[in-house]
Amino acid sequence: AMIVCGDGLSVPALQPISVVIASSAGIRLPWNGTRRNQAELTIQTNASDGPVQPTPIPTSPAVGYFLSSRVEFVAPALAGQCADIMLTWTANMALSPGDSLVVGLPGFTGSSWQSSAVEGNLLVPFAVSWSSNTSQLTLVSGGAIAEKQQAVLRVGCVSGSPRLPAVGLRSNQTTVTISTNASTGPVLATSFQYVQAVGSFNGTEAVALDPPVAGQAAQLVVSFTPLMSFAGGDRVLLSLPGFTGSDFAGVACRVDFVGGTSSAQAAWNQSSAQLTFVLSSAASGNISITLPRGAGLAVPSAGIRANASNPLLISAVCADGSVPWQPVTGFPKVGVLKNSSVSFSYPQALGLSNVTFGFVAGMPIRQGSTLAFQLAHLSCVWAPNASCSGGLSFTARLQAVGQASATSATSYFDMSWDRQNETGVVLSFQLSRAVAQDAAVLITVTSPLGLALPEAVYPEAGLLTYSTDNADGVILPTPSDRCPS
Repeated sequence: AMIVCGDGLSVPALQPISVVIASSAGIRLPWNGTRRNQAELTIQTNASDGPVQPTPIPTSPAVGYFLSSRVEFVAPALAGQCADIMLTWTANMALSPGDSLVVGLPGFTGSSWQSSAVEGNLLVPFAVSWSSNTSQLTLVSGGAIAEKQQAVLRVGCVSGSPRLPAVGLRSNQTTVTISTNASTGPVLATSFQYVQAVGSFNGTEAVALDPPVAGQAAQLVVSFTPLMSFAGGDRVLLSLPGFTGSDFAGVACRVDFVGGTSSAQAAWNQSSAQLTFVLSSAASGNISITLPRGAGLAVPSAGIRANASNPLLISAVCADGSVPWQPVTGFPKVGVLKNSSVSFSYPQALGLSNVTFGFVAGMPIRQGSTLAFQLAHLSCVWAPNASCSGGLSFTARLQAVGQASATSATSYFDMSWDRQNETGVVLSFQLSRAVAQDAAVLITVTSPLGLALPEAVYPEAGLLTYSTDNADGVILPTPSDRCPS
């Protein structure tokens, strides 16, 4: 390329000349930069008083260029968390000791930090520092790197290291940059040629069950608002420890999202307790995927705890940013009373009887929670055709199984109300103290006038159902495990 200027001008000999060509002229630097005092940069003139043939310009600046540049994260790369950062670059100019590279990581967080020397594939040490004010990672070379030599540097995740943005990263995100002050050719901040995408649900992931009853098959809905876009063939995976069901594949599921609906295919593997959804087409915004109850996936028989050691997990395999396994933030707490039973002091038809309820708490039961026990077809002798509440005095006793003495239930329970309806008597207790998980409990309820059993011998099934509004595990009306005939 040749730039022609000065046509028509008269310049005295030995007169210094400075020519400025504005960037608006559209002249671009070479794609691969320039070397300092590059001999190919020449000047010439056809001056009538003495033409000059093309002559190398004795002084010209160096402009560097990265032939390739990549930033990747060593798995698992979880949005909002620290991860090892893998930097790979090939420069068309050499780096000298003391030259620095600056990586711009907007959205990354973490306190300012410095590391000891970090080595890469070339065994050239680098001193690494992170500035939270500028969101820049600076690497100062402790040795020389030849031009066009590929360099790989792994910045480990240690205390104070920058954390990935909570919103993740998009594929080849242009705001992630690299620059250098290399004496052989500086490079202003320029976008990495490859940036690994990191997906994020940004804490919006939730699982809903209908019905949320331990041991029963349920419809499952997983919902989330991803900060990346899903395409057909992308996958959403759930780890559901304790859920049970026969293996299946190809179950059609409905996908709802902002602006439309679509479908997905679901597969369940019982041995891994993993549920996989494969999307049939693109989806973005607030997404929900519904697995029908007919698929036969059952809620854990032991319920679902708030702080389980083996929680529900979600991940995604997505071209626009995958998400490694992470806990589901929103899910129903499903309780269960294990080994639940009811017994009567006088188990005869039409007989007046005290009632004893027994169970093992499958979850912590919070103070203030209500436990309700419904006894089918029993009647209240004091008021056989009306509600039993309002005048009948009950005494409740709670006893830990295996202990010799009972404790007045008023220290654990407050009898809040009882009533008679077409299906029997409901006794409800409000806890005045918490009950620990796995505590074995007996509650004995006595009455001066008593509760009367049905006239006919009643079958075991359906005699007692129990429920609770406990925040650490709600229980919808559930049949007791054991009832007398």
